[in-house]
Amino acid sequence: MKKLLLGLGLVCCCHFQLNAQKNNIANDNFDHWSIDVGAGIHQINSTLSEGYSSDVLMQTSFGVRYMFNQKFGLRLDLGSNSFSDSGNSLPFQSNLYRASLEGVLNVGNILNFQTFTKRFNLLAHVGGGFSSVNIIEPIDNGGELVTHLSFGVTPQFKLSNRISLFLNFSTFINLDQMDNFDGSDVAALNESNISYFNTSLGLNIALGKNKQLADSFQKEKRVKKDKVVKKDLDKDKKEKDKKEKREKREKREKDKKDKKDKGEKDKKDKKDDDDKDNDDKDNDTADDDTKDDDNLEEIRERLGIAEKKIADLKVTGSNFDKTSFIDELDTRYTKKGEENRYASTVTGSNVDFIKELLNRGYVNVYFDINKSNVQKESLSAVNYLKQFMNDNPYVSAALIGFTDETGGEGYNLKLSKKRAKTVYDILVDAGINPTRLSYGGVGEDKTMIRNAKQLARKVAFRIN
Repeated sequence: MKKLLLGLGLVCCCHFQLNAQKNNIANDNFDHWSIDVGAGIHQINSTLSEGYSSDVLMQTSFGVRYMFNQKFGLRLDLGSNSFSDSGNSLPFQSNLYRASLEGVLNVGNILNFQTFTKRFNLLAHVGGGFSSVNIIEPIDNGGELVTHLSFGVTPQFKLSNRISLFLNFSTFINLDQMDNFDGSDVAALNESNISYFNTSLGLNIALGKNKQLADSFQKEKRVKKDKVVKKDLDKDKKEKDKKEKREKREKREKDKKDKKDKGEKDKKDKKDDDDKDNDDKDNDTADDDTKDDDNLEEIRERLGIAEKKIADLKVTGSNFDKTSFIDELDTRYTKKGEENRYASTVTGSNVDFIKELLNRGYVNVYFDINKSNVQKESLSAVNYLKQFMNDNPYVSAALIGFTDETGGEGYNLKLSKKRAKTVYDILVDAGINPTRLSYGGVGEDKTMIRNAKQLARKVAFRIN
């Protein structure tokens, strides 16, 4: 039975490690290593004879933990218990020293505690190891080495990014223990009996340059990212609204000035006409009529050209330029309060038109060299895609990251994927369902010429 339990414990530890390595995401923004120090009370369960009772004080623990990612890790636990009689018990004294290897599960991260709390978290652990049971009084047993299993839970309260306060509840089962803690022989060996419980209060401390515990990293990151993205998008929208208002005001002023100039010119022409001889009035009138006819013909030609351009923009497969495309997107997606303006009128050809423009690379998200943070000027491109997907809930998008030619092949592949993941996170945080998105990196954009590095550092969209 003992060998079976130890084997199961080893399998569990290996399972945790493999899953951690498989799900590990490559980033160095949190510290993988941490230590914990605690002390508290204990309670003996089955390994105490009749007539004996133990004082609850005291026990201590020290642990070193390595987190493969924000969900799984391993912990080396070292601890000691000092058992002695209580006031109404027969006298006895014994000590226990243990060493355990445990698999650690970040329950709070898996269950998304960060959606409702910024400071509380929960860890769970299970493992096994060796203990030395040393009876001092009433007899000296010279020390007995036993194997043990352990499991428990650890609620945490975040004091800072680096330090958390914890309350640990652990249960220990000593296998094949021959001597009770009071020095008497165990009446009947039972491998399933719980030997003792420990309750500890202590501190978790991150070790590393990031000064950030893995336990609280993701929820802190998400909260911070939500605030930054919302602030940037709001600021970008305000700037666009301000620019539109300024352009409208300038246009109104220009139209007003043109109208005034035209009125003054007409007034002057009328005065000149009045000064002419009556014999010339008929000719002047004829000239004015010809002039009006020319003006009307010019207006008809301009309207015809404008209508043709609008028709070309709305027909799938037509030739178009980048200026026309930007005007269409700005009118279609960025005006405040008009997000659903076209919800009932968008036709199949209009949707296909927008999809083709996005797929042909007229809108990309750009990055600085060796960076995975989106350039401030490119947030509007992310907003275009977000609004288009909100308007068309049946479409999905692939996000493809690129780099310029600087850097090695392996580094460029990793950086391009990281850039695509950044855009993916922004869209998910903005409300797009993750099942509608995919992302990946291809490394260097070899379609670009050597002196076009800025255009190569990008994430492109592929709409399905």
